[in-house]
Amino acid sequence: MKPPDAENSESSDSGADSSDLVARIATLEAEVASGQASLAQQQRIAAEAHEQQTATADVMRAISSWPGDVTRTLPAIGEAAQRLCDADHVAISYRASEEEAAVWDPVRGFRTGPPMFDTLRLVQSEVYASGEAVHVSGPIEVFGADFPFQAELFRTEGLSELAVLCVPMRDVRRGSIMVRRNVDRPFGDREVKLLKGFADQAGIAIENARLFNELEDSNREIGAALERETATAVIMSAISSSPGDLHSALSAIGAAASRLCKADSTSVAFTNGAQWSVWSPLQGVNREASVQRVHQTLIGDACRDNAPALFQGTVEELEARFPVNAEFARVDGWATVQALAVPLRGPHGAFGGVLVRREQGDPFGDPEISLLQRFADQAVIAIENARLFNELEERNHEVTAALDQQTAMAEVLEVIGSSPNDLENVLGQVLGIAARLCESDTGLVWQEQSGRFCIAASYGMASAEVEFSNGLEFRHDGSNVVSRAASGATQRVDFAGDELPPLQPDSPAQFRFAHRLRQQAHLLMPLNRSGSFSGVFSLMRAERRPFSDRDVALVGNFADHALIAIENSRLFKELEESNREVNAALEQQTAVAAVLQTISKSAFDLDVVLTELVAQASRMVQAELAFIRPLREGGVSRPYIYPPDERNSEIDDVQANPSPLESSVFVKRRPLYATVRSIDQAGTSPHERINFERYGPHSVAMIPLLSGGAITSVLGVLRSGELRFTNSEKQLLQTFADQAVIAIENARLFSELQAKTHELEVASRHKSEFLANMSHELRTPLNAIIGYAELLEEECADLGTEQYLPDLKKIQSAGKHLLTLISGILDLAKVESGRMTMFLEAFDVSSLVDEVESIVRPMVEKNRNAFVIACPADVGTMYADVVKTKQVLFNLLSNAAKFTEDGTIALAVQRSGSGVGATVTFAVSDSGIGLTDDQIGRLFEAFAQADVSTNRKYGGTGLGLALSRQFCLMMGGDITVTSVPGRGSTFTVTLPVTVEEPSAAADG
Repeated sequence: MKPPDAENSESSDSGADSSDLVARIATLEAEVASGQASLAQQQRIAAEAHEQQTATADVMRAISSWPGDVTRTLPAIGEAAQRLCDADHVAISYRASEEEAAVWDPVRGFRTGPPMFDTLRLVQSEVYASGEAVHVSGPIEVFGADFPFQAELFRTEGLSELAVLCVPMRDVRRGSIMVRRNVDRPFGDREVKLLKGFADQAGIAIENARLFNELEDSNREIGAALERETATAVIMSAISSSPGDLHSALSAIGAAASRLCKADSTSVAFTNGAQWSVWSPLQGVNREASVQRVHQTLIGDACRDNAPALFQGTVEELEARFPVNAEFARVDGWATVQALAVPLRGPHGAFGGVLVRREQGDPFGDPEISLLQRFADQAVIAIENARLFNELEERNHEVTAALDQQTAMAEVLEVIGSSPNDLENVLGQVLGIAARLCESDTGLVWQEQSGRFCIAASYGMASAEVEFSNGLEFRHDGSNVVSRAASGATQRVDFAGDELPPLQPDSPAQFRFAHRLRQQAHLLMPLNRSGSFSGVFSLMRAERRPFSDRDVALVGNFADHALIAIENSRLFKELEESNREVNAALEQQTAVAAVLQTISKSAFDLDVVLTELVAQASRMVQAELAFIRPLREGGVSRPYIYPPDERNSEIDDVQANPSPLESSVFVKRRPLYATVRSIDQAGTSPHERINFERYGPHSVAMIPLLSGGAITSVLGVLRSGELRFTNSEKQLLQTFADQAVIAIENARLFSELQAKTHELEVASRHKSEFLANMSHELRTPLNAIIGYAELLEEECADLGTEQYLPDLKKIQSAGKHLLTLISGILDLAKVESGRMTMFLEAFDVSSLVDEVESIVRPMVEKNRNAFVIACPADVGTMYADVVKTKQVLFNLLSNAAKFTEDGTIALAVQRSGSGVGATVTFAVSDSGIGLTDDQIGRLFEAFAQADVSTNRKYGGTGLGLALSRQFCLMMGGDITVTSVPGRGSTFTVTLPVTVEEPSAAADG
């Protein structure tokens, strides 16, 4: 048992705990109520969200199910908006196009009209203007203050108060969605947000519908275009695969036109200028259409006006305008007709048209016109292609035929060119080619012999048939076709009956010929050239098919070629004969040239020349023996005989003296030709008897060799057999005789010339030796005269007798001039006699030039000339005759100074090359009187002057340049000159740097 305090204490604690528990329970109940309210709120929000999602899903499902049909998608959006916004009414306004607006609401459905919200004061107008949502709520009067037009509509519905919410779509200009409550209960933010979502969905639905419809239209257009292109491809394939088959191409065009234009039938009419053709699917191309009937059709109208033609009406109305079209409509059983025709346009206007027709349906419009015109253009291509193809086919056929003809003609020409000398074979091959090309069995060439015609060449005939035909009497009297053809007229004989004409005993040759060969058609062509008859060219056929004009033209060509072959054969024979003559003449010319060459090479050796001459004479006239017997002083000498072998030794011994025939020629001095036929005719002359015993019967020719009317020799030839010498051979022997005369005369003149030359050489040598030996004798007196003149000049100066000084100076000047002249002559004589020697030594070229300058400068400046020297310091040394080199330069510079006044004289020195071939060049230039080409040609001749006036004005002996060149040549160099008259000259001396010793030069 507890104490009382403990119990009180426990009861006190228990009361406290109860109050806490109550408070805690109350708190828990409040929390539970709050949680339940929150849960209810969350459930409501979740329900609303679910309802929104469901509505959104339904809307999106509707949009995706009917993307192009706003009549299904917008009601779904409106109903969802009305339900979720707890509205009494909903309306969706949008632009159907730029010119038209549409409104949907659940009561009146879809309505269209002008976009009133662009001009009237409507809720939608304010939304479009501001781009923001418009929310109005309150009594109808409040609403009508801003939007009277809509307030009036709402009053008609019996509304006194309302709440309106209008939200724009994402694209404000696209449209808006409006919800309305028929009581004054404003919409909250949730409804605004919901309605904006539905407005966006409505905008998406409207845009999707627009795009979908545009895509559908585009797909339809693409499908139609694809169908058109497919039809075009089919048509073009038909045109290209069979360009000459017009029916196939027009059938493809007609099928495509009927299908794409939704027509029952298609037809095409066109003309080529001469006739009309009409194509229809059943009849194909009818090329015999009447012009009048075509003009009575709708195509006729389109062709005349060059523009599309349309008809819509009854068959009776069609009859009044286009009776031909009405005729076909009645056949088809039509009561009404829809027809369209478009022209076929060519470069010169319309030449036809394409027609499509159907019994019922809408009239043909612009799309069909455009489409049919396109098919018409393809029909134009097909028609033109067919025309060109057929023309090409015809042309190809002509070209093929022409090519066959050209090939045949080429074969003919090849045959003619391959065997020009075998006329029968050539004509036979020509006949074969002609027969093949003209589809013939037999070919003949007739030629006239003794007044009747015989076969000269044949093709396709046996030898027996040729012999039979040649035995017939085809006379040249006009009684048969061969004779008439030979007279110049082409003949065509056609046996068109069942049998050949009956053969009678007196039947003409041509009937017997036809019966024997069983030929039904015969074509004969004359072979005439420039009025000269050569024969008849003919072809025959065994079948009953006459020769055409083409065959006649072909045979005419072959006849011309046969004539060419005949002419070629004649010319070939003439050419062979001419070639033989030319070859003979050429051989003669060659022999003559060989003799002349021997004469030119061995003019001084008469034995060589005459031996070659008798050899050529023997060969050219095919003689067994040829000889020349010269006539010497006191009688004849032994002959030159060909061939020179042991067989002629006996003849040579006997013929040491001339034969009687030779003696006759020596006496009569004219050619002799004889033929020895027997030993008795040879007589007792040992020459003729020996010749007859060796050669038997033979021919002899003796030709006298005459010079200045006197006989010098006799040329004789002997040829075995009795063949006489022809005129050509006689002429050739006379030519050899003339050459022998030339050779003998040349030998004589050459001997005389050699003797004269020897005499001149001896005289020249004696002269040169005399002048060389007289050097001392000539110079000593002159030096004495010059010396005594100088002494006398000094004496006169000392004695004061100055009046004698001018004369003494003249004596000195004349003596020195004479000494120079004599020295030049003597030096030239030494050079010519080979007694001039060189003293070679090494010297510096610059020093040499300085010495020459010091000597020449006064002479140069005497005539007021400038003296220019160009000599490099490193020009080096030379190994040569310094005296002669100095003399050469002195001569050239003194000449330049003499022929130049108030001008310039220059000396240029240059070293060129290295080693053995090194040279030094001295170029002396002046601006003086110059030289002509003729003067330059004789400038280096001894004693030569430019001309008489130059010699008279300037003086000189003409030896300086001659000696200078001789000195240069002795040292292995030379002098060249270039000049322009009136402008000066340049003399160039070229010398080797190292001049060879005379002995070395001679060895070289």
